[in-house]
Amino acid sequence: MNIIVANSVGIDRGGYHMVHVPSRWSLGVKNFTNCGYYPWELAYTSSLLKRETRHHVKFMDGVLHGWDFETYFTYASTEKPDWLIMESSTRTIREDLRLAAALKEAFGTQLIFTGQHPMAHPEEVLKVADYVCIGEYEFTVLDLIQGKNPKKLAGVHPNARGSLIDINALPFPEDDDVRRVDYHEPNCRYKQIQMYSSRGCPRRCNFCAAATLYYDELNWRPRNVASVVEEIRTLHEKYPEMEGVFFDEEVHNIKRSFNISLARAIRSAGLDHLKYEAMCEYASLDEEALEEMRSAGYYKIRFGIETGSDKVAEKMTLGKKHDLDKLRSMVKFGKSLGMLFYGTISIGGLGSSWEEDQKTVDLVYEMASKGWLDEIQVSINTPQPGTDFYNSCMEESLLTTPTSWEGFDGNGQVVAHYPHYPAEEIQANFKKA
Repeated sequence: MNIIVANSVGIDRGGYHMVHVPSRWSLGVKNFTNCGYYPWELAYTSSLLKRETRHHVKFMDGVLHGWDFETYFTYASTEKPDWLIMESSTRTIREDLRLAAALKEAFGTQLIFTGQHPMAHPEEVLKVADYVCIGEYEFTVLDLIQGKNPKKLAGVHPNARGSLIDINALPFPEDDDVRRVDYHEPNCRYKQIQMYSSRGCPRRCNFCAAATLYYDELNWRPRNVASVVEEIRTLHEKYPEMEGVFFDEEVHNIKRSFNISLARAIRSAGLDHLKYEAMCEYASLDEEALEEMRSAGYYKIRFGIETGSDKVAEKMTLGKKHDLDKLRSMVKFGKSLGMLFYGTISIGGLGSSWEEDQKTVDLVYEMASKGWLDEIQVSINTPQPGTDFYNSCMEESLLTTPTSWEGFDGNGQVVAHYPHYPAEEIQANFKKA
Protein backbone atom coordinates (compact mmCIF):
# COMPACT_ATOMS: atom_id res chain seq x y z
CA MET A 1 0.00 0.00 0.00
CA ASN A 2 0.99 3.61 -0.55
CA ILE A 3 0.66 5.81 2.53
CA ILE A 4 1.13 9.56 2.74
CA VAL A 5 1.75 11.12 6.14
CA ALA A 6 1.01 14.77 5.44
CA ASN A 7 1.45 18.06 7.20
CA SER A 8 -1.10 20.72 6.31
CA VAL A 9 -1.55 22.77 3.17
CA GLY A 10 1.02 25.56 3.28
CA ILE A 11 -0.84 28.45 1.63
CA ASP A 12 -4.59 28.89 1.95
CA ARG A 13 -6.93 30.26 -0.70
CA GLY A 14 -6.58 33.73 0.84
CA GLY A 15 -2.84 33.71 0.20
CA TYR A 16 -1.90 33.27 3.86
CA HIS A 17 1.17 31.16 4.63
CA MET A 18 0.58 28.73 7.48
CA VAL A 19 2.64 28.66 10.66
CA HIS A 20 1.28 25.33 11.79
CA VAL A 21 1.48 23.99 15.35
CA PRO A 22 -1.80 22.13 15.94
CA SER A 23 -1.04 21.05 19.51
CA ARG A 24 -0.58 24.76 20.41
CA TRP A 25 -2.16 27.03 17.84
CA SER A 26 -1.66 27.76 14.17
CA LEU A 27 -1.73 31.08 12.38
CA GLY A 28 -1.52 32.60 8.92
CA VAL A 29 0.86 35.32 7.76
CA LYS A 30 0.94 37.34 4.56
CA ASN A 31 4.59 38.29 4.80
CA PHE A 32 6.19 34.86 4.72
CA THR A 33 9.20 34.52 7.04
CA ASN A 34 10.17 30.92 6.30
CA CYS A 35 8.90 29.87 9.72
CA GLY A 36 8.66 26.11 9.76
CA TYR A 37 7.83 24.21 12.93
CA TYR A 38 8.75 20.55 12.71
CA PRO A 39 5.48 18.52 12.83
CA TRP A 40 6.87 16.24 15.47
CA GLU A 41 4.00 13.86 16.22
CA LEU A 42 3.31 13.31 12.53
CA ALA A 43 7.04 12.77 12.08
CA TYR A 44 7.08 10.12 14.79
CA THR A 45 4.07 8.48 13.12
CA SER A 46 5.90 8.36 9.79
CA SER A 47 9.02 6.76 11.22
CA LEU A 48 6.93 4.31 13.26
CA LEU A 49 5.04 3.18 10.15
CA LYS A 50 8.31 2.78 8.26
CA ARG A 51 9.74 0.67 11.08
CA GLU A 52 6.70 -1.51 11.74
CA THR A 53 5.23 -2.09 8.26
CA ARG A 54 6.44 -2.96 4.77
CA HIS A 55 4.21 -0.42 3.11
CA HIS A 56 5.51 2.47 1.03
CA VAL A 57 5.32 5.44 3.42
CA LYS A 58 5.92 8.97 2.15
CA PHE A 59 6.14 12.01 4.41
CA MET A 60 5.03 15.28 2.81
CA ASP A 61 5.00 18.78 4.25
CA GLY A 62 3.04 21.48 2.46
CA VAL A 63 3.89 24.01 5.15
CA LEU A 64 7.64 23.50 4.84
CA HIS A 65 7.55 23.74 1.05
CA GLY A 66 4.91 26.47 0.83
CA TRP A 67 2.47 24.40 -1.24
CA ASP A 68 -1.02 25.65 -1.97
CA PHE A 69 -3.87 23.22 -2.66
CA GLU A 70 -3.15 22.77 -6.36
CA THR A 71 0.59 22.22 -5.89
CA TYR A 72 0.06 19.85 -2.96
CA PHE A 73 -2.50 17.82 -4.91
CA THR A 74 -0.07 17.49 -7.82
CA TYR A 75 2.74 16.16 -5.60
CA ALA A 76 0.46 13.87 -3.58
CA SER A 77 -1.11 12.44 -6.74
CA THR A 78 2.23 11.00 -7.83
CA GLU A 79 1.96 8.60 -4.88
CA LYS A 80 -1.58 7.42 -5.75
CA PRO A 81 -2.16 7.05 -2.01
CA ASP A 82 -4.21 4.26 -0.49
CA TRP A 83 -4.09 6.12 2.84
CA LEU A 84 -3.65 9.77 3.83
CA ILE A 85 -2.87 10.75 7.42
CA MET A 86 -3.19 14.44 8.37
CA GLU A 87 -2.89 16.35 11.64
CA SER A 88 -5.01 19.48 11.36
CA SER A 89 -5.90 22.57 13.36
CA THR A 90 -8.91 24.84 13.28
CA ARG A 91 -6.94 27.40 11.27
CA THR A 92 -6.04 24.86 8.57
CA ILE A 93 -9.00 22.48 8.59
CA ARG A 94 -10.84 23.84 5.55
CA GLU A 95 -7.84 23.57 3.20
CA ASP A 96 -6.77 20.22 4.66
CA LEU A 97 -10.19 18.66 4.11
CA ARG A 98 -10.27 20.11 0.60
CA LEU A 99 -7.00 18.33 -0.24
CA ALA A 100 -8.11 15.09 1.41
CA ALA A 101 -11.45 15.07 -0.40
CA ALA A 102 -9.75 15.61 -3.76
CA LEU A 103 -7.39 12.68 -3.19
CA LYS A 104 -10.25 10.49 -2.04
CA GLU A 105 -12.23 11.30 -5.18
CA ALA A 106 -9.24 10.71 -7.47
CA PHE A 107 -7.76 7.56 -5.90
CA GLY A 108 -10.26 6.19 -3.38
CA THR A 109 -7.82 7.17 -0.63
CA GLN A 110 -8.81 6.28 2.93
CA LEU A 111 -8.47 9.30 5.19
CA ILE A 112 -7.23 9.42 8.79
CA PHE A 113 -7.52 12.83 10.43
CA THR A 114 -6.19 13.82 13.82
CA GLY A 115 -5.04 16.94 15.61
CA GLN A 116 -6.69 19.74 17.55
CA HIS A 117 -9.70 20.44 15.32
CA PRO A 118 -10.59 16.86 14.35
CA MET A 119 -10.39 15.85 18.02
CA ALA A 120 -12.67 18.75 18.97
CA HIS A 121 -15.17 18.29 16.12
CA PRO A 122 -14.86 14.67 14.98
CA GLU A 123 -18.37 14.37 13.53
CA GLU A 124 -17.83 17.39 11.31
CA VAL A 125 -14.52 16.00 10.03
CA LEU A 126 -15.99 12.52 9.49
CA LYS A 127 -18.22 13.95 6.77
CA VAL A 128 -15.04 13.72 4.67
CA ALA A 129 -12.59 11.55 6.62
CA ASP A 130 -12.95 7.83 7.25
CA TYR A 131 -11.41 7.90 10.73
CA VAL A 132 -10.59 10.47 13.40
CA CYS A 133 -7.90 9.55 15.91
CA ILE A 134 -8.06 11.20 19.33
CA GLY A 135 -5.35 11.64 21.94
CA GLU A 136 -1.78 10.58 21.27
CA TYR A 137 -2.22 8.95 17.93
CA GLU A 138 1.01 7.34 16.70
CA PHE A 139 0.23 3.76 17.72
CA THR A 140 -3.49 4.17 16.96
CA VAL A 141 -2.64 5.04 13.36
CA LEU A 142 -0.33 2.03 13.20
CA ASP A 143 -3.14 -0.23 14.42
CA LEU A 144 -5.49 1.10 11.73
CA ILE A 145 -2.92 0.63 8.99
CA GLN A 146 -2.28 -2.92 10.20
CA GLY A 147 -5.96 -3.71 9.73
CA LYS A 148 -7.18 -3.95 13.31
CA ASN A 149 -10.90 -3.50 13.86
CA PRO A 150 -11.53 0.24 14.33
CA LYS A 151 -14.70 -0.44 16.31
CA LYS A 152 -12.55 -1.98 19.03
CA LEU A 153 -9.58 0.39 18.86
CA ALA A 154 -9.02 2.84 21.70
CA GLY A 155 -8.21 6.25 20.28
CA VAL A 156 -10.50 5.95 17.23
CA HIS A 157 -13.62 8.10 17.54
CA PRO A 158 -16.22 7.39 18.91
CA ASN A 159 -14.25 5.04 21.16
CA ALA A 160 -12.50 6.30 24.27
CA ARG A 161 -8.95 7.54 23.95
CA GLY A 162 -6.10 5.14 24.63
CA SER A 163 -3.58 5.26 27.45
CA LEU A 164 -0.64 7.64 27.28
CA ILE A 165 2.11 6.04 25.25
CA ASP A 166 5.63 5.04 26.22
CA ILE A 167 7.57 7.67 24.29
CA ASN A 168 10.75 5.62 24.64
CA ALA A 169 9.15 2.99 22.39
CA LEU A 170 9.19 5.40 19.45
CA PRO A 171 11.95 5.55 16.83
CA PHE A 172 13.66 8.84 16.05
CA PRO A 173 11.21 10.97 14.05
CA GLU A 174 11.13 11.41 10.27
CA ASP A 175 14.37 12.59 8.68
CA ASP A 176 14.41 10.87 5.27
CA ASP A 177 11.67 12.45 3.15
CA VAL A 178 12.37 15.85 4.71
CA ARG A 179 15.55 17.26 6.22
CA ARG A 180 15.08 18.25 9.84
CA VAL A 181 17.73 20.94 9.51
CA ASP A 182 15.49 22.71 6.97
CA TYR A 183 12.84 23.53 9.59
CA HIS A 184 13.53 27.09 10.65
CA GLU A 185 12.22 28.64 13.86
CA PRO A 186 13.04 32.33 13.28
CA ASN A 187 13.70 33.22 16.91
CA CYS A 188 16.56 30.72 17.18
CA ARG A 189 19.86 32.58 16.87
CA TYR A 190 21.68 29.63 15.37
CA LYS A 191 20.95 26.83 12.90
CA GLN A 192 19.15 24.68 15.44
CA ILE A 193 17.20 21.47 14.94
CA GLN A 194 13.94 21.09 16.85
CA MET A 195 13.98 18.13 19.24
CA TYR A 196 11.75 16.68 21.94
CA SER A 197 13.27 15.25 25.10
CA SER A 198 9.99 14.85 26.97
CA ARG A 199 6.26 14.95 26.45
CA GLY A 200 3.31 16.23 28.45
CA CYS A 201 2.72 18.83 31.12
CA PRO A 202 1.52 18.64 34.74
CA ARG A 203 -0.58 21.81 34.30
CA ARG A 204 -3.92 22.34 32.59
CA CYS A 205 -3.94 25.91 31.31
CA ASN A 206 -7.42 26.62 29.99
CA PHE A 207 -6.19 27.65 26.52
CA CYS A 208 -3.95 24.61 25.94
CA ALA A 209 -4.97 22.16 23.23
CA ALA A 210 -2.30 19.63 24.20
CA ALA A 211 -3.54 19.35 27.78
CA THR A 212 -7.19 18.86 26.90
CA LEU A 213 -7.18 17.09 23.54
CA TYR A 214 -3.92 15.21 23.17
CA TYR A 215 -3.52 14.08 26.81
CA ASP A 216 -6.60 14.94 28.91
CA GLU A 217 -4.66 14.09 32.04
CA LEU A 218 -1.79 15.67 33.91
CA ASN A 219 1.46 14.01 32.92
CA TRP A 220 5.10 14.55 32.14
CA ARG A 221 7.24 11.83 30.55
CA PRO A 222 10.95 12.23 29.87
CA ARG A 223 12.86 10.24 27.31
CA ASN A 224 15.90 8.22 28.26
CA VAL A 225 18.83 10.62 28.52
CA ALA A 226 21.07 8.31 26.49
CA SER A 227 18.53 8.30 23.65
CA VAL A 228 18.33 12.09 23.60
CA VAL A 229 22.11 12.39 23.44
CA GLU A 230 22.31 9.77 20.69
CA GLU A 231 19.75 11.68 18.64
CA ILE A 232 21.79 14.87 19.00
CA ARG A 233 24.94 13.02 17.94
CA THR A 234 23.20 11.38 14.97
CA LEU A 235 21.82 14.68 13.72
CA HIS A 236 25.14 16.48 14.14
CA GLU A 237 26.94 13.78 12.16
CA LYS A 238 24.33 13.95 9.39
CA TYR A 239 24.22 17.76 9.28
CA PRO A 240 27.66 19.30 9.89
CA GLU A 241 26.07 22.73 9.41
CA MET A 242 23.90 22.16 12.49
CA GLU A 243 24.81 24.63 15.25
CA GLY A 244 22.48 23.57 18.01
CA VAL A 245 19.18 22.19 19.29
CA PHE A 246 15.86 23.73 20.24
CA PHE A 247 14.04 21.51 22.76
CA ASP A 248 10.50 22.55 21.83
CA GLU A 249 8.38 20.16 23.88
CA GLU A 250 5.58 21.44 26.13
CA VAL A 251 7.92 21.86 29.08
CA HIS A 252 11.56 20.79 29.24
CA ASN A 253 12.27 21.24 32.93
CA ILE A 254 9.61 19.76 35.19
CA LYS A 255 12.09 17.38 36.82
CA ARG A 256 15.36 19.05 37.80
CA SER A 257 17.21 15.73 38.06
CA PHE A 258 16.41 15.06 34.40
CA ASN A 259 17.79 18.43 33.30
CA ILE A 260 20.92 17.99 35.37
CA SER A 261 21.46 14.45 34.05
CA LEU A 262 20.90 15.56 30.46
CA ALA A 263 23.25 18.53 30.80
CA ARG A 264 25.99 16.33 32.24
CA ALA A 265 25.46 13.70 29.53
CA ILE A 266 25.75 16.37 26.83
CA ARG A 267 29.07 17.48 28.31
CA SER A 268 30.33 13.91 28.66
CA ALA A 269 29.48 13.23 25.01
CA GLY A 270 31.49 16.25 23.88
CA LEU A 271 28.38 17.94 22.51
CA ASP A 272 28.55 21.02 24.72
CA HIS A 273 30.03 23.08 21.87
CA LEU A 274 26.52 23.16 20.38
CA LYS A 275 23.98 25.82 21.33
CA TYR A 276 20.88 24.68 23.22
CA GLU A 277 17.56 26.39 23.72
CA ALA A 278 14.54 25.01 25.57
CA MET A 279 10.88 25.69 26.21
CA CYS A 280 10.61 25.66 30.00
CA GLU A 281 8.40 26.60 32.91
CA TYR A 282 10.00 29.41 34.88
CA ALA A 283 8.37 28.32 38.14
CA SER A 284 10.22 24.98 37.91
CA LEU A 285 13.66 26.50 37.31
CA ASP A 286 16.26 26.46 40.04
CA GLU A 287 19.79 27.80 40.32
CA GLU A 288 21.65 24.47 40.22
CA ALA A 289 19.79 23.27 37.14
CA LEU A 290 20.37 26.59 35.37
CA GLU A 291 24.09 26.43 36.14
CA GLU A 292 24.33 22.86 34.82
CA MET A 293 22.36 23.74 31.70
CA ARG A 294 24.46 26.82 31.03
CA SER A 295 27.68 24.80 31.34
CA ALA A 296 26.34 22.29 28.78
CA GLY A 297 25.78 24.98 26.15
CA TYR A 298 22.24 26.14 26.88
CA TYR A 299 22.11 29.79 25.87
CA LYS A 300 18.38 30.63 25.88
CA ILE A 301 15.37 29.67 27.97
CA ARG A 302 11.82 30.23 26.73
CA PHE A 303 8.80 30.24 28.99
CA GLY A 304 5.16 31.25 29.11
CA ILE A 305 4.59 34.23 31.36
CA GLU A 306 1.03 34.32 29.99
CA THR A 307 -0.20 37.19 32.19
CA GLY A 308 0.89 39.72 34.79
CA SER A 309 -2.48 39.52 36.52
CA ASP A 310 -3.19 37.17 39.41
CA LYS A 311 -6.89 37.37 38.60
CA VAL A 312 -6.42 36.35 34.98
CA ALA A 313 -3.93 33.63 35.99
CA GLU A 314 -6.60 32.09 38.20
CA LYS A 315 -9.17 32.14 35.39
CA MET A 316 -6.59 30.65 33.01
CA THR A 317 -6.01 27.88 35.60
CA LEU A 318 -2.24 28.43 35.46
CA GLY A 319 -1.80 27.01 38.95
CA LYS A 320 1.79 26.74 40.19
CA LYS A 321 3.01 27.97 36.82
CA HIS A 322 2.13 31.54 37.84
CA ASP A 323 4.60 32.98 40.35
CA LEU A 324 5.85 36.43 39.38
CA ASP A 325 8.30 36.68 42.29
CA LYS A 326 9.90 33.41 41.13
CA LEU A 327 9.94 34.75 37.58
CA ARG A 328 11.89 37.84 38.58
CA SER A 329 14.36 35.97 40.80
CA MET A 330 15.15 33.19 38.32
CA VAL A 331 15.56 35.52 35.37
CA LYS A 332 17.81 37.81 37.40
CA PHE A 333 19.97 34.82 38.40
CA GLY A 334 20.01 33.44 34.87
CA LYS A 335 21.18 36.76 33.48
CA SER A 336 24.16 36.59 35.86
CA LEU A 337 25.14 33.37 34.05
CA GLY A 338 24.81 34.99 30.63
CA MET A 339 21.54 33.23 29.79
CA LEU A 340 19.05 34.77 27.35
CA PHE A 341 15.33 34.70 28.09
CA TYR A 342 12.30 34.63 25.79
CA GLY A 343 8.87 35.22 27.30
CA THR A 344 5.42 34.69 25.84
CA ILE A 345 2.34 36.62 26.92
CA SER A 346 -1.24 36.79 25.72
CA ILE A 347 -3.92 39.45 25.74
CA GLY A 348 -7.65 38.91 26.09
CA GLY A 349 -7.70 35.67 28.06
CA LEU A 350 -10.56 34.57 30.27
CA GLY A 351 -10.98 36.97 33.20
CA SER A 352 -9.15 39.78 31.45
CA SER A 353 -10.07 43.44 31.26
CA TRP A 354 -8.31 46.58 30.08
CA GLU A 355 -6.92 47.06 33.59
CA GLU A 356 -5.85 43.44 34.12
CA ASP A 357 -4.16 43.17 30.72
CA GLN A 358 -2.42 46.47 31.45
CA LYS A 359 -0.69 44.64 34.31
CA THR A 360 0.72 42.24 31.73
CA VAL A 361 1.91 45.11 29.55
CA ASP A 362 3.49 46.80 32.58
CA LEU A 363 5.27 43.58 33.60
CA VAL A 364 6.77 43.18 30.14
CA TYR A 365 7.94 46.79 30.09
CA GLU A 366 9.47 46.38 33.55
CA MET A 367 11.41 43.24 32.65
CA ALA A 368 12.51 44.56 29.27
CA SER A 369 13.72 47.86 30.76
CA LYS A 370 15.89 45.93 33.23
CA GLY A 371 17.36 43.81 30.44
CA TRP A 372 15.82 40.65 31.86
CA LEU A 373 13.80 39.70 28.77
CA ASP A 374 15.63 39.53 25.47
CA GLU A 375 12.64 38.54 23.32
CA ILE A 376 8.89 38.80 23.82
CA GLN A 377 6.11 37.01 21.96
CA VAL A 378 2.64 38.55 22.18
CA SER A 379 -0.55 36.77 21.09
CA ILE A 380 -4.26 37.34 21.36
CA ASN A 381 -5.43 34.53 23.62
CA THR A 382 -7.51 32.45 21.23
CA PRO A 383 -10.04 29.84 22.42
CA GLN A 384 -9.15 26.89 20.23
CA PRO A 385 -12.08 24.48 19.86
CA GLY A 386 -11.81 21.64 22.33
CA THR A 387 -10.00 23.63 25.02
CA ASP A 388 -11.46 24.59 28.37
CA PHE A 389 -11.27 28.25 27.28
CA TYR A 390 -13.39 27.54 24.20
CA ASN A 391 -15.96 25.64 26.27
CA SER A 392 -16.20 28.56 28.71
CA CYS A 393 -16.67 30.98 25.82
CA MET A 394 -19.48 28.85 24.43
CA GLU A 395 -21.20 28.63 27.82
CA GLU A 396 -20.92 32.39 28.41
CA SER A 397 -21.60 33.48 24.78
CA LEU A 398 -18.24 35.25 24.50
CA LEU A 399 -17.37 34.36 20.91
CA THR A 400 -17.57 37.05 18.27
CA THR A 401 -20.01 36.33 15.45
CA PRO A 402 -19.72 35.44 12.73
CA THR A 403 -16.35 33.76 13.18
CA SER A 404 -14.92 31.54 10.45
CA TRP A 405 -12.54 28.75 11.37
CA GLU A 406 -9.77 30.78 9.71
CA GLY A 407 -10.21 33.41 12.41
CA PHE A 408 -8.87 31.14 15.15
CA ASP A 409 -5.20 32.05 14.78
CA GLY A 410 -4.26 34.55 17.51
CA ASN A 411 -2.30 36.69 15.09
CA GLY A 412 -4.51 39.74 15.20
CA GLN A 413 -8.17 38.71 15.05
CA VAL A 414 -10.11 38.78 18.31
CA VAL A 415 -12.32 35.70 18.66
CA ALA A 416 -13.41 36.08 22.30
CA HIS A 417 -14.49 39.37 23.85
CA TYR A 418 -16.33 40.47 26.97
CA PRO A 419 -19.14 42.91 27.84
CA HIS A 420 -16.66 45.07 29.79
CA TYR A 421 -13.74 44.52 27.38
CA PRO A 422 -14.72 44.79 23.71
CA ALA A 423 -12.68 43.52 20.79
CA GLU A 424 -11.35 46.99 19.94
CA GLU A 425 -9.82 47.40 23.41
CA ILE A 426 -8.28 43.91 23.28
CA GLN A 427 -6.74 44.83 19.92
CA ALA A 428 -5.40 48.08 21.36
CA ASN A 429 -3.72 46.34 24.30
CA PHE A 430 -2.33 43.71 21.92
CA LYS A 431 -0.73 46.38 19.76
CA LYS A 432 0.52 48.23 22.84
CA ALA A 433 2.24 45.13 24.19
